[in-house]
Amino acid sequence: MNLVENIPFDTLQKGDYLPPTMCARAIGAQPGEPDYWRGLLSLRDYVVNELEARGVYVTVRTRRDGLAILTDSEAAIYNGEAVPRQAHKKMCKAHRRNLLVDVAQLSPDERVLHDRRILRNGRVIQATQAARRMALTDHKRTVPAIGPTPEKDS
Repeated sequence: MNLVENIPFDTLQKGDYLPPTMCARAIGAQPGEPDYWRGLLSLRDYVVNELEARGVYVTVRTRRDGLAILTDSEAAIYNGEAVPRQAHKKMCKAHRRNLLVDVAQLSPDERVLHDRRILRNGRVIQATQAARRMALTDHKRTVPAIGPTPEKDS
């Protein structure tokens, strides 16, 4: 994949959309082909990493066979709803992306919802981390086993 030539990273900003034609040129496959979706997800990760290296923190999602760079309002909703439906590692990444949303760009109502999601998702992540760290205790059997028990040689 020769991605850098096909995508104008210098002009990309929040709210932009990379159409399927541009994505197909970068990936080398057409929409509908099996390799297109795999390539589109790789391209999404590449765009996020490239923009982060340039100091622009964005959330990118697939939309209508292309890639959408979400605005802060869209990212606050998308990342906030993504946390409860994902595995722990992805949950932490989505929460981290949600923390990078520029709250100055949100309306007062969106900011209240964003703050609630940040708080709720932080608590969910903290609870899952605490549950993972909790040591399991040994369990001693209080009811005799059914059937013969193996004899121990002394």
